[in-house]
Amino acid sequence: MNEYKITDKMRSWQKTYTVWVSALSVIVLLIIWELICRAGIVSPLFLPSPTGILSALADMVAGGEIAASLAASMYRIILGFVLGSVIGLAVGLFTGTSALIDRIGSPIVNALYPIPKIALLPLFILWLGIGELSKVTIIALGVFFPVAMNTYSGVKNVDPLLIKVAVSFNATRWMTLKKVVLTAANGSQKMEQPVIHTMNEPVATIHRAEVKPVEPIIQPASEPVFEPEAIAEPNAESNLQKEPAHPVMEEEKPRKNKKQDKIEIEDEVAAVEESIVKQENSGGRYVFPPVNLLKKGSAGASGDTRDYLNQTAAKLKETLKNFGINITITAINCGPAVTRYEFQPEMGVKVSKIVNLSDDIKMNLAAADIRIEAPIPGKAAIGIEVPNKESIPAVSYTHLTLPTNSLV
Repeated sequence: MNEYKITDKMRSWQKTYTVWVSALSVIVLLIIWELICRAGIVSPLFLPSPTGILSALADMVAGGEIAASLAASMYRIILGFVLGSVIGLAVGLFTGTSALIDRIGSPIVNALYPIPKIALLPLFILWLGIGELSKVTIIALGVFFPVAMNTYSGVKNVDPLLIKVAVSFNATRWMTLKKVVLTAANGSQKMEQPVIHTMNEPVATIHRAEVKPVEPIIQPASEPVFEPEAIAEPNAESNLQKEPAHPVMEEEKPRKNKKQDKIEIEDEVAAVEESIVKQENSGGRYVFPPVNLLKKGSAGASGDTRDYLNQTAAKLKETLKNFGINITITAINCGPAVTRYEFQPEMGVKVSKIVNLSDDIKMNLAAADIRIEAPIPGKAAIGIEVPNKESIPAVSYTHLTLPTNSLV
């Protein structure tokens, strides 16, 4: 029931009429107009009747006055349109491309635009007289404002990227204005520009289609429905065979932590001690391993000499001095493979400045690599570790700390 009511109401909204209805409304309006004028309700001086207007038109056509009046009107319209268009186009281009002219001209144009142009007609008659000049001026003024404002809007909406491309190719201002600004402003460029819709402009019209109930299709049970199986393409199948479905994960070997290593070592030590105790209880005696299992160090492997360490310290001090950093070396600690030079910089020197000179220090010391410890934990000093020229075996390791008075 509700569906039929809605259908009837929609017919009244969507009903269309022929053109004769519009023509009939015009005829009725003319008849009412004629009756008002014949009844004398309005003076013919202010509102002549339609029949009086038609009779006057026939007299002007017969006398040839209508042609002269139309020619004079068309002359004024064309001349005013051309002048208003040219001036409006020039003003819109200059205000759109020049920031100074924009600041000067935009307030004036925006202030004069809302004023009705017909209201300025008495002023133009007083200034320019009642001749042709005042009539052409009022027509040009009516054309000027729409052309100027639309041209200004078009120039401002030109993509700045197009102007940058023209400037990068050393195009002159006139060529940029002619080939880029005017072409993009009138919308004749071939590239697709984004369409910007204002809030008052409808973006799209949505038509709601009439929804009809769908009747279910019932098939007899005796006719089974078969769905075609998707046939895979051979290329796709070969690609699937080449690429495994899941990545093969390599089994990670269990890592032993330090606690497990310590427990294993303690178990081995306990096993050795247990075997020694059993051997002693059985009446045997533990035999210590022979001394010849130890490898003797070479006689010349005594590490870097004191003179070499002092020379390296002098090079280090000289290198930092060349970069405006004065230091005082406090100690030299010589290890089996690395020697650490400890020093204190003068007041006001940033630690990061010394760290950033690691490559220059390495080059001047002719070292394979260095390590800067800035600062040394627990000390008000900086340490630079330099590899020894000759490594010392672990059995003959000596910890060398040179006194301050013997340093450079």
